[in-house]
Amino acid sequence: MRNPLVGKTVVSVEITTDDQALRFTCSDGTTQVAVCYAECCSHTWIEYVESPENLLGTVRSVEDLTLKPGEDTDDGQWEQFYGCKIYTDKGYCLIDYRNESNGYYGGDLQWGEDKYMPDEDWDWRVLIQQQEV
Repeated sequence: MRNPLVGKTVVSVEITTDDQALRFTCSDGTTQVAVCYAECCSHTWIEYVESPENLLGTVRSVEDLTLKPGEDTDDGQWEQFYGCKIYTDKGYCLIDYRNESNGYYGGDLQWGEDKYMPDEDWDWRVLIQQQEV
């Protein structure tokens, strides 16, 4: 399935203060949202966004990645490392997200304007935005 961000020109990106979702505002006025999804008995969050300045451009492709095999944590949980690489005409940005569970469950980033809209009460902060000229 083609990612809904492909072909769009991103002008700003916001992240929720609890690192659960990213909102991409596009030059055509639409928004695309990527929300962390966690299966039962697990927790998924955005750990880090590398090179967010490269998001301000036209999206060429979006690639899901497994960054490294899962590992045990100090509290007896299992942590898995995932990523999403977004290629634009400016370069690429890597979104590093994690899932923690008892080892039987996982999580991911789910995309869409309507299907995975975050809770209206979520607080957003600007991650990167196009400068006004």
